[in-house]
Amino acid sequence: MRDAVVTLIGEQLIGYVTARAGAPDIESLREHARRAMPVAMVPNCLVVLDALPLLPNGKVDRTALPEPAMATASGAPPEGPLERIVAEVWCRVLGRDSVSRDDDFFDLGGNSLLAGQVLTGLRARTGADLALRLIFERTRLVELAATLGSQAGQRATTGAVVPARDPDASPVLSYEQQRVWLESMVRPGCAYNVHGRRLLHGDLDVALLRRCVAAIVDRHEALRTTFPIVAGRPVPRVAIAGPDLRVQDVSGDRDPSDAAERLADNQSRTVFDLTNGPLFDCLLVQQAPDRYLLSVTVHHIVSDGSSIGIFVRELSSLYSGADEVAPLTVQYLDYAAWQRARLTGVRLQEQVEASHWLAARP
Repeated sequence: MRDAVVTLIGEQLIGYVTARAGAPDIESLREHARRAMPVAMVPNCLVVLDALPLLPNGKVDRTALPEPAMATASGAPPEGPLERIVAEVWCRVLGRDSVSRDDDFFDLGGNSLLAGQVLTGLRARTGADLALRLIFERTRLVELAATLGSQAGQRATTGAVVPARDPDASPVLSYEQQRVWLESMVRPGCAYNVHGRRLLHGDLDVALLRRCVAAIVDRHEALRTTFPIVAGRPVPRVAIAGPDLRVQDVSGDRDPSDAAERLADNQSRTVFDLTNGPLFDCLLVQQAPDRYLLSVTVHHIVSDGSSIGIFVRELSSLYSGADEVAPLTVQYLDYAAWQRARLTGVRLQEQVEASHWLAARP
């Protein structure tokens, strides 16, 4: 592999690569990425190009990257009741009409958040006590169905609804957050972030956009959370108010597009202060009266691979006229308390090993 770049298209991470000589082995690249990075950061699709499109200054022109062709169900159809159940769940979660028995969940656009939805759907349909790690280990439909058959007699016990935590209870980190926090302490200069950016065209109401961002930050406690050290341990602390939208005007620069991309690139490499925060940064860069770049960066301890997509959907809904988005009945602190109380022993090991927060190292 000679060059590579990753960008967000819709809600999918797409990787583009060029090879030094001959076509690269995509499956080997994918497996290497899964071993070396958190699952949430692994591209859903890899596209091989002869060369990356470049701007006059030599930087990658992300707007000129081609959209990948969506994988289609071209193989043999699912066989037997269990394969058909898996196929029905995949189609519902992925928004597809059909899948084949040899399809790979992640090749079809699956990600860590959607894997959790598949797990919930399979438990509801079969009652099997599947561990989340199996969605990542048995990525082909036929493999997952076979595993489902071998565990059909084991009833699910972990599908309980997460309750609101006791307001008087001390807040705790989830096991996944604890792992991310420890890695951040070991590698203090690492920008362990989730990042996304969008080009916006037209007559933008910046004041309205600012209010919409504030409403989203108010809705999601995670975006207002920091992790100060208390008695030698990190403790989640939710601030009353969160960070505001930052606005910067580069329309007077010689190359506004390049200046905006550089600002977004720098933001994506932010090394957040977990103790003092904030751990969320939303930047709007004006390139022209009718052209803006919206750039969002969040530390991975309070976000995952689908966070940017959720943020964009809620922002679009609010900006387009929705009075408000529905309040969350459960916040991440509720989940963390529930997880700590419920997961122990072998089940804890299975769940944490498969979590989309964890970095699977070679």
